[in-house]
Amino acid sequence: MEEPLDINQAARFIGLKKGTLYNMISKKAIPYYKVGRRVLFRQSELEAWFKKMFVPCSSSPRGPGKNSRQANVDVEEIVKNAVEQFTRT
Repeated sequence: MEEPLDINQAARFIGLKKGTLYNMISKKAIPYYKVGRRVLFRQSELEAWFKKMFVPCSSSPRGPGKNSRQANVDVEEIVKNAVEQFTRT
């Protein structure tokens, strides 16, 4: 079984402030566990939640404008990098 994350670890892992995370908890917008007064998270569930937050870009019927940037976003790569960065600290 994976080690649970506390609020500080979870906030750092997903790149949010603790206050934002508490706000999301109060709205039940993020998966968490309540053990007494402690709020805990599973890293695997945060990763799955993060992947569900992906919003694909829509393409303009006229094509990209002269100042637009086209980016290929690989969610798997972003999550992998976030996990690696979190586990290094």
